[in-house]
Amino acid sequence: MTMWTMTTLKILLSLHCLASCRAFLSSISTTCSIDLPPMLSPKPRRPCTIGEKWPRNSPPLTRGEAIIHRRSESKLHQIDQLLYELCCAIVYCDDMALMEREMLQSNTIHLDLSSNITRRPNLLRREVADIAARYGRPVSPLKHNWS
Repeated sequence: MTMWTMTTLKILLSLHCLASCRAFLSSISTTCSIDLPPMLSPKPRRPCTIGEKWPRNSPPLTRGEAIIHRRSESKLHQIDQLLYELCCAIVYCDDMALMEREMLQSNTIHLDLSSNITRRPNLLRREVADIAARYGRPVSPLKHNWS
């Protein structure tokens, strides 16, 4: 017999013993006036086969891998900062504001010349500011140099 079969037989035997003891105790409790609490059967022990795996500790990085990792994090931070500053520049630049004023003076945008379907203009500065806020980096005004 395999180890699994032996374990299963042991569990079944213990459950059978518990069931017979409970039946015996319940027959005694009907003849006596003692009320016993209900007996719970033990939970069967089975390996967990579903769900998320336990995280494994990654092996320590070698010196070269640690250098590459630090450089990659530094480059990622630089790219993140560059993107943030570009978004701020687009939202707060003056020429975009002038173009938006001209666009808003035209009121609505038509789908084509023959249709009556219209929409409000989508403004780049508003869209960029909304996207930046959605990703947790709301834009801030640029520092102006007045000379």
